[in-house]
Amino acid sequence: MVATILPPPLDIQHVHRDTARTVLRAVGEIDLGTCATLHRCLIETLRHRDGGEVVVDVSEVSFLSAAGINTLLACRAAARRRGVALVLDGPPPPVYRVLDVTGLLDVLGVRRGLDRPDGRD
Repeated sequence: MVATILPPPLDIQHVHRDTARTVLRAVGEIDLGTCATLHRCLIETLRHRDGGEVVVDVSEVSFLSAAGINTLLACRAAARRRGVALVLDGPPPPVYRVLDVTGLLDVLGVRRGLDRPDGRD
């Protein structure tokens, strides 16, 4: 018998929306198996924004692969075309290190979790 190993799912929840920002919370891994989910959700969110920012709370993301990085960069480009800032909030240390080593902290507007737009600590 061969066991099939499925990648952990990526759960993305809409947490908050007002005229200035939309906040999403991502939970799980952002990798080749889940980046299409992230892409679809972010592009759909961007369709409903003109200006402001889309904040993705990544504090519960346990892994970020090269495919995930490419997805975030593609979504950032789509956001910029709409005049929207794409911001990553609260990356845990392993995800923060990936973004730091790749030089994407500033590019992706990474916040260290100090500014919780949805009021969480």
